[in-house]
Amino acid sequence: MTVFDTLFQDRGQLQTLDRKQGLWKMSDYVFKDYDEQKDLTQMVNDLLFPKKIPNHKIRYLHSVIVGPPESGKSTLIMYRIWEAIRRYGKQNVNFVYADDLLICVDRMDSKPFQYLVVDDALKNYSSTDMFKAETKDALSLSFQMRHEFKRRTGRDNGIVLVEFAFQRWKNLPPAFRNGMVVTHKAINTAEKGDREVVREDLGEVWYQELQKITGGIVKGNDEIKSRSVVNIPALEYENNHLGWYTSPLVDFPDFPDLLLKSDYKFRDKTLDPEYRKMLKELEMQMEKENVQNTAGIIKQKQETDEELQAHFEFEPSTSTEKLNARTYHNVHV
Repeated sequence: MTVFDTLFQDRGQLQTLDRKQGLWKMSDYVFKDYDEQKDLTQMVNDLLFPKKIPNHKIRYLHSVIVGPPESGKSTLIMYRIWEAIRRYGKQNVNFVYADDLLICVDRMDSKPFQYLVVDDALKNYSSTDMFKAETKDALSLSFQMRHEFKRRTGRDNGIVLVEFAFQRWKNLPPAFRNGMVVTHKAINTAEKGDREVVREDLGEVWYQELQKITGGIVKGNDEIKSRSVVNIPALEYENNHLGWYTSPLVDFPDFPDLLLKSDYKFRDKTLDPEYRKMLKELEMQMEKENVQNTAGIIKQKQETDEELQAHFEFEPSTSTEKLNARTYHNVHV
């Protein structure tokens, strides 16, 4: 019995879930040429959605989804949010779907499982813009997600899962694409350099499997979008880090629209890029004024020293003369 037999064996249970919680129906799907021995779906789901939420600590989990447009990234996210709700209950899951990490942080709440998805991540975060203030702010926050969750909610337990979805592997800053789980949806066939990076990441065998998925998508096979190639880098030593990830297609009528940075009004103004920009400009102005004040003090001291030298018209040579000179300097300065 495969993981998908388990998911589909009790259709009545899923239909009851639909009626009681207003969720969505899972569409029927036939998986062909499926090798259970190479399936990592259950392992990945257990990593991203642990069976138990910890009682006395906050866990931070990081995942990435990469693939060109129309490769099924959004449908995969739909399945994963379904999986999160199936495991923890709708009342315990906060799902935020945005194109900016700061928005995700702004929308955190006190629910024990925070599923924060940054879709179309390259629009706001690119490896070519590493020194932009917005990128640096997001990078800084990405290293503090557990602390941000505790500070904003007061909780000292829970799970924060951040998932970045983007189109080209090399273009996202390394800190964002360095996920514990990497899901490849298809190959970006337009850029040779990107293809070679993916080939190196997956190895030749799984790269060829990803090519087959890509070819099916190009030919208009929407059902094949349910299949991905997944890499769990930390398990490479077990030689069990590469395999299939297959996500049932789901109908999710309540799936939210993407929250856009260009239209979003922040609840917490300290996260608002415009506010942060204003603070940065204010800090720079204060620093400039401090430099000017320091320069004025140095100039005043130089003028005082010149007056002393003009008054004595010689360099003190004896200890008494040096003492008298220092005394005069201290008194007059």
